[in-house]
Amino acid sequence: MTGIYEYWSLPEKLEIKCPCCVGKANFEFARIAKITLKKDVEYFQQHADFEYQRFQDSCGGYWNAAFYYPNLSVDLQQIRDLPETYDVQKWSVPYSAMNKGGEVCESCGCRQKHELNWPKIAYEVGYENVSFFIRIFKKVTACTPTQWVK
Repeated sequence: MTGIYEYWSLPEKLEIKCPCCVGKANFEFARIAKITLKKDVEYFQQHADFEYQRFQDSCGGYWNAAFYYPNLSVDLQQIRDLPETYDVQKWSVPYSAMNKGGEVCESCGCRQKHELNWPKIAYEVGYENVSFFIRIFKKVTACTPTQWVK
């Protein structure tokens, strides 16, 4: 194998229990794009299909980003006024906050933003021992779930 490739061990979509009715719900991880131009910040703050957030890096510098929830919004390609530098390839799952996403319930029809609760999910998928889940997670991702979320 040659060249650089992105490693993403988790699927983009998960099946979870709906927080409203405990029925079967589909969860899809949010996509994130770094906002590179200050003039674009206002666009993402005001657009209904995006969630704006400001982050601070480990050196104390700030950077802006926009979250996009694919299962709660229209397709990115259908957004006509999207600034040029934010095409479909710009939106990434691996670099998003790993617990953010959109949840759509098959039973009650609930559609909302949702944050995963990793200890609860570990129990639901059969890893009753949370520390065992964390060890397996760390083995696959090289960091703990808490570190990954940050």
